[in-house]
Amino acid sequence: MLSTGAVDRNSATYFNTTLSVSNGGTGLSSYTTGDLLYASGATTISKLAAVASGSCLISNGVGAAPSWGSCGTGFVQLAPASAQTDSYQ
Repeated sequence: MLSTGAVDRNSATYFNTTLSVSNGGTGLSSYTTGDLLYASGATTISKLAAVASGSCLISNGVGAAPSWGSCGTGFVQLAPASAQTDSYQ
């Protein structure tokens, strides 16, 4: 089992633990469809869980984790292309 040190792709045949960021992994053991990965520190990767449609990804400034929130004003939610109609005259 590899837990620290360099990874030799020619001899490492099986991993049964989470691969750390320092060894080229994420340090995370699972994901869910829609999760977003982001750097939460100099050597740490975190995930932001997916949310229901209609939310916007919000930047909370330098050094702060992103979050989901209300889109507020100034954003336009577009209908899917299949729902749009054009009329030409």
